[in-house]
Amino acid sequence: MAFNGQSRRPARRASVRAAANVGGMRFLPVACALISLSACDESFAPEDFEDATCEDKEPTAFVDWVAREWYLQPDQLPDLELREGAAEAFLEELIEAVDLDPESSTVREDRFTYLTSVEAFEQARDGDYVGVGTNHVIEGEEGARFLRLVEVFGSGPLEPPTPASEAGLRRGDRIFAVNGVDIAEQIARRGEGTSEAEVVASAFGEEGEGVAIGLVGERIDGTPFSVSPVRRPVTFREVPMAETVGTEEDRIGYMVFRSFATEGAEDELLDALTRFERQGVTRVIVDLRYNSGGWLNVAEAFAGQLLGKEHIFETVIRLAYNPSKSDYDFRFKILPRSCTESSCSRQYVPLSALEEIVFIVSNATGSASEALINGLSPLIPVRLVGSQTRGKAVAGGVFRNDACDQVFVPITSYMLNGLGEGKYFDGLTPDCLAADDTSRQYGDPAEASFAAALSLLQTDTCPAQKASPPATSSPRPRGFESLVVRH
Repeated sequence: MAFNGQSRRPARRASVRAAANVGGMRFLPVACALISLSACDESFAPEDFEDATCEDKEPTAFVDWVAREWYLQPDQLPDLELREGAAEAFLEELIEAVDLDPESSTVREDRFTYLTSVEAFEQARDGDYVGVGTNHVIEGEEGARFLRLVEVFGSGPLEPPTPASEAGLRRGDRIFAVNGVDIAEQIARRGEGTSEAEVVASAFGEEGEGVAIGLVGERIDGTPFSVSPVRRPVTFREVPMAETVGTEEDRIGYMVFRSFATEGAEDELLDALTRFERQGVTRVIVDLRYNSGGWLNVAEAFAGQLLGKEHIFETVIRLAYNPSKSDYDFRFKILPRSCTESSCSRQYVPLSALEEIVFIVSNATGSASEALINGLSPLIPVRLVGSQTRGKAVAGGVFRNDACDQVFVPITSYMLNGLGEGKYFDGLTPDCLAADDTSRQYGDPAEASFAAALSLLQTDTCPAQKASPPATSSPRPRGFESLVVRH
């Protein structure tokens, strides 16, 4: 999940990008699974933190002040006594009883507000990381749990190799043991209060470059394997695959889009869509099945690249803050150029004849992915294939307290489309149910979700299928951690 990007607005947005620096503590208006606060200056930094140190009750005071000032439902926050340290526990207690949508008859718990460290935030924002290059989910019956590789970075035609791809690992492989730890046995024996994800994380052991990870498992065809890829810097590509299918008269573009989170996302999308334009693509399949979100600036830019000049200045995503912050309500619009803080350089190369978009989704599809889909729906025919999405209908602002190594991301706004539609807390419902067929690779015509997307576009029919079950029975993690786990 995902944090990074640059401001794509001249003038007003350029001032938005400046962080308020107060005694080493920064309130950084950046995108959070992500979004940007729509304006910022030092005037909203509390005087109590001018001489910021990390002593006594300051970490919890920081969380308490930011939440009461910027949280989406500040009136629901209880009065808690500030305490030394334990900011995470303080935050859990603070938002425990919050209902993000009090107008609904269904209680919408806050599953998204979180605290993390500066290092973890920066690493997620940069995209590249030290690892072997895999994403996995936990599958299997109780007592027989295992890891399923849903992605192996380095396998796509547009990305460099990784330790995992060089070791011959493939999407769909099953892993039964990590560094000699039997996954099923350890999960079955875990103590109360310990999640399955925590058990798996401990099995992967020591982090850092040069560390080997012993993996024992089974290929898709049942062949056993035992490999030990060595961790090294992995270059993360947001668009590992972009190719065309169909006839000369009906070119369909297919692209895998992993995240809106890193600095290169917008350029990678632009390169893929430029290729589609040259090949005469009229309809597009965008695979977001593991895309848990990222910068709304990137979603805005992607919408502009897809739709182009016919929809210039139309709203894609609107942020609606709490009533006391309504002056910060903001609209992400389709613009004619891609802009940074200092200049507008690269011209959009839209798909001039785009007729329809099909998105492949799953319960790991969330945040900016859902906001993009919701935002495009009033502007162009959009259909969904796969399973119900995650249901993150809200966005957060990022506040930094460097003195205490804190990055606090409270939910600050609803994400709506140009018609004011949103609050899809149950997720977005697919038009065509389809399984995530991990026994086949991306772009395989026999892979269930891709086949269903092609069927919708080519024959206007949905093959009879069932959606995939949830990726894991463990509770959904907070913050930028996805339902799929990167190693």
